[in-house]
Amino acid sequence: MLAGDTVEIRVFCTRGTQCAVNVLHWQAGPPAGNGIPMELFADTLSTKIAPRYIALIPTTAKYNGVGARKINPLPITLEYLTAQGAGPGTVVGEALPGQIAGLISRRTNVAGKSARGRLYVPWPTEGDNTPDGLPSAQYGNRVALLSDDLLAPITIVGGADQQTFYPTVWSRKLRQGNVVTKMVLPLRWATQRRRGSFGAPNISPV
Repeated sequence: MLAGDTVEIRVFCTRGTQCAVNVLHWQAGPPAGNGIPMELFADTLSTKIAPRYIALIPTTAKYNGVGARKINPLPITLEYLTAQGAGPGTVVGEALPGQIAGLISRRTNVAGKSARGRLYVPWPTEGDNTPDGLPSAQYGNRVALLSDDLLAPITIVGGADQQTFYPTVWSRKLRQGNVVTKMVLPLRWATQRRRGSFGAPNISPV
């Protein structure tokens, strides 16, 4: 990939008839050698974040993998799908209602809503819900591990080639990305209605 190329990553997790999708964006830094192909970046990222998602979802749910496509500069490429690291959740216990989600807020050094983003982490369980109806400290610790992985740049080496990818918040209107500088964990439950019992069934493409 070339410096400045932006990759859109879709993370897929499923439970029952619902597929939760987290959308992330990464910008390629200057390449050494020929740079790193988008497919290798996607495989590497999926392998890295899979254990984090698996540790947050119940045994009745699954981390499926990711889809990746280059969205900038145009034209947009076909989506590459990878199931690297795929597997069932490891959290024992009943899941909370499907629309309930953990929350990670992504911040940049640029003001305005277009330079901020939210990540709705799917499928928390009853055991991670306190009597006050808030995420437990243990859940917060596991979300923090995912947050750390999504904040840190990823450097990939492939033979004589090397390239670093930086997490960004992508503005579709401005067609530009701003590098994520901080993740905020409110330790409150958020909601995604489309994941609830009345949401239309959907299938993971991975």
